[in-house]
Amino acid sequence: DWSSDVCSSDLYILGADPTLGHGIDAIHFDLARRGIDVALIDKGAIPMGPQKGGRYVFRHRGLDYVLEKESVIPSHYANRRFIDDLVELIDARGCRRLLDMFSGQGSIGLSCYTESESLIFVGLAEINPLQAGCIKSTVKRNRIPSDDVGVYNSDLFSGVPKSRYDLIVGNPPHQDRETKSLFDIQGGYKDWQAHRRFFAEAGEYLTDGGEVHLIECGRPDMASPELFQNMAEEPGSSLEFFGSHDIPGTEWFVISLRGR
Repeated sequence: DWSSDVCSSDLYILGADPTLGHGIDAIHFDLARRGIDVALIDKGAIPMGPQKGGRYVFRHRGLDYVLEKESVIPSHYANRRFIDDLVELIDARGCRRLLDMFSGQGSIGLSCYTESESLIFVGLAEINPLQAGCIKSTVKRNRIPSDDVGVYNSDLFSGVPKSRYDLIVGNPPHQDRETKSLFDIQGGYKDWQAHRRFFAEAGEYLTDGGEVHLIECGRPDMASPELFQNMAEEPGSSLEFFGSHDIPGTEWFVISLRGR
């Protein structure tokens, strides 16, 4: 029940029904290509309306997220399952520190922090300075203790203080092509350079026994677990691949790696 006084007319709200699968994304991408601002949300996200400075607030999983209006809320069915699984893993292993790489609006890392019992610190690394600023506003709006969160405007690990994490997680770029815009939701890096750089550097930020879990898109024009398994075996990789699993009912999968 989205009333017209909640969101401005240039912000389209699409209900993300997991049974629609690729179809809902096709509609979403078509709108984005035509320059229409889109937020892709599910029934668990509530639009709170426009804020000062062209930003918006959405409530998702109990948190209010401050967003630029060009942003996409990563609250689709696959991402929710990914977060659910991470929270279970965190508490089962007693993980204390987590780094959310490619963090976007911060929903993976912040949801893990607020929903788990054992995490005491979460780092969030985001290349887009506008998005990083929004994450800081989200942390403040939700009264999350500032000592428990580090927000880094960073190109991969370049701006992340050297530290060790029990888990590094993320929703990285999903294609082998150059991103034209920091808000390009279909974008990526030529020759998978973001992944290759991540694989080369991530091991230095893991604790002994620490793990990496990334959610990836398995559409035919994007990626497969075998692609990333082979990438982890390349010279210079600091990670080794130890498994993957599909997210049921979706085209998404999760890859799991650990330090060498």
